[in-house]
Amino acid sequence: MRGASRKSSGSLTRFRAPVFTASGKLHGRLAWNPEASSEVIAGEWVRQTFTNDRTVVLKIVHMMMVSREAVVNYMTPLGLARIMATGHHYGPAPWARTGRLDQSPVYFHKADSLGVGFDRTATGSNQVAQYAPPVRDRYANLATVPDSTLLGSITCRGPIACTRDARCGTR
Repeated sequence: MRGASRKSSGSLTRFRAPVFTASGKLHGRLAWNPEASSEVIAGEWVRQTFTNDRTVVLKIVHMMMVSREAVVNYMTPLGLARIMATGHHYGPAPWARTGRLDQSPVYFHKADSLGVGFDRTATGSNQVAQYAPPVRDRYANLATVPDSTLLGSITCRGPIACTRDARCGTR
């Protein structure tokens, strides 16, 4: 097992990091067929990785389908990207420093004493300009940007907390 690769499809990967093989399966299948159903792909992966037992397959696929939001909320709360520790992605470490400032959590969430969030609107990096007008306009407006990407799109300033009901303080 000494030379075994983490990305191999052998038994070492099966029990060590099955989520990585599931992710690889999903990306490969969607590259081949972008219209494929995530649920169907998950079912294929469970049968190839664990068992063909219908009851087990259905239970694991259900867990996979409902766990997505938990993972997204854990890894990118309100759209704050790259808040993981360096060297692994198993725990948040928004304070982590990397060799390059523009690859660090601090750079991506821009938190300071005045606010938090990466301003991708015209008043910030203007990255929203690359999108078609309906998408650009939605993500450039504090009133219409989805909560799930709020802090990845707009910097929230002021004492008002970012919530569904009381958006952010002044920018």
